[in-house]
Amino acid sequence: MRGLGLFPAVFVLCLFFTMTILSVSAQTLTEYREVIFYPDGRQKVIEDWFVVYIEEDSGKYGAERYNAVITYRNASVEVQTISQKDNLSLYHPLEAENFNISIVAVIEKGERDRVIYNVYNNYPQEIFINVTMPYFEGFIDCESCQKDDMIYFNLTVPPHGSSSFRIYVSGRYSIPDADVSFEINTSARMIYKVPLDFSISKNRVDNRWFATFEVRNQLNDFVNASLKGWVITGSNRTDLFDERITLSPGETVVISRDIVSSETPVFYLKVDGVVESSIPAKIVPVKSLEDRYITGYGVLKGFSGLTTIAKGKKNEVTPTPTATPTPIPTPTPAFTPEELPTPSPSPTPSAVSIKSPIELLPEPVREVATVVMLPATYVLMLSLILSPAFSNRGIVVDRRSLNPQNYHILRSIGKRIFLPRSTPLEGCYIVEVDKETVERLSFNLNLSAEEAETLAVALMLKKPLFTTSRKLFEAAIKSGCVAYLIENS
Repeated sequence: MRGLGLFPAVFVLCLFFTMTILSVSAQTLTEYREVIFYPDGRQKVIEDWFVVYIEEDSGKYGAERYNAVITYRNASVEVQTISQKDNLSLYHPLEAENFNISIVAVIEKGERDRVIYNVYNNYPQEIFINVTMPYFEGFIDCESCQKDDMIYFNLTVPPHGSSSFRIYVSGRYSIPDADVSFEINTSARMIYKVPLDFSISKNRVDNRWFATFEVRNQLNDFVNASLKGWVITGSNRTDLFDERITLSPGETVVISRDIVSSETPVFYLKVDGVVESSIPAKIVPVKSLEDRYITGYGVLKGFSGLTTIAKGKKNEVTPTPTATPTPIPTPTPAFTPEELPTPSPSPTPSAVSIKSPIELLPEPVREVATVVMLPATYVLMLSLILSPAFSNRGIVVDRRSLNPQNYHILRSIGKRIFLPRSTPLEGCYIVEVDKETVERLSFNLNLSAEEAETLAVALMLKKPLFTTSRKLFEAAIKSGCVAYLIENS
């Protein structure tokens, strides 16, 4: 087995610290758009997809949910059964759609040029935008910015409004590409069936039979219920009622019916409960870096220019565009379009676009895995020891392993965390592998699609894999991958 210096390739990490990570509710949806903004108001969305996260609901529903359908932007994903302990990530590609945001740069000429970036927001909600720009030749200063190793701008753009940030340049300058970070809040629709508590009781007075049908909504949601009751006496069936009602959380409905029969009747009740709700969703930009993605950041393309002013003449100022009409305008920029690359039409995304030559290794010769149990006081020391080895290389992590207990420990071990495309997390690198590889790993090693995709990423990048799943851990070792099993205590 391949090792890391003095350390064997397998550790069991006992993580005792309680860490904080963004919590995810029982179900959420995130749309990811790989986007490039151009400083003349154009944008190019290269790929577009969404992922639905369904996580353990901590007993909110108290029962399984069935035939769930999540609908978002004319696309939908279906799940046959969702249990209380399920942790699912459902990926679906989308047709590329632009953000209702545009960025237009205007130059005010002078002894030093002032470049004004106007950001237009055509959403009905306030947007917080962060722009991060490297230093560049010709940069002099900026307004309302923060400066350290990079130049930062924080903007609040009102609904259907605009905001701006400014930089000052001189001489021949070349403004580099910048990172743009923001998120758009929206929602998706979720419909699913749920079981409801019900009972039937009957009693008799002479030949008259009385039946009481009771249905209770034990959930914390409003439920649209379809109630159908009937009775069978001998070989005859008689329908008693067919009603559709909405039950409030905790509400109980009682329906009574009676019949006359000399034979003992059998009463039946069919109950279908359906919950229709909206789930929180957000749209975030994504930028690509070779064969992987970084979520939460889009690209604002840079441009070049030269500060020029004629002697004896007043400075000519390019007019700033007026407030944003609907739809978003595309004002004439203060530089020629030839300086910008012309984006090609956005293609319809494909679930698989990168091929990775991964082959399963035939039963490698392995040493006996060494398990090291570390007391709590040595957890920090562990991160300090492993971090130099992995900080530059990065690590691959099973998405389910990124819980509050170990997220920051893993962050300290690997400054760059790589995840499969189907389980992205903001601030982590997304890697896509081909479908055939995932299917082969899943079939040969009896892994779920998510586990197989995570292993495929580790094998393709040749990076260590951290997971809380013993099954995935053993499959990784079998495939010749350096793997670490995390056990929380």
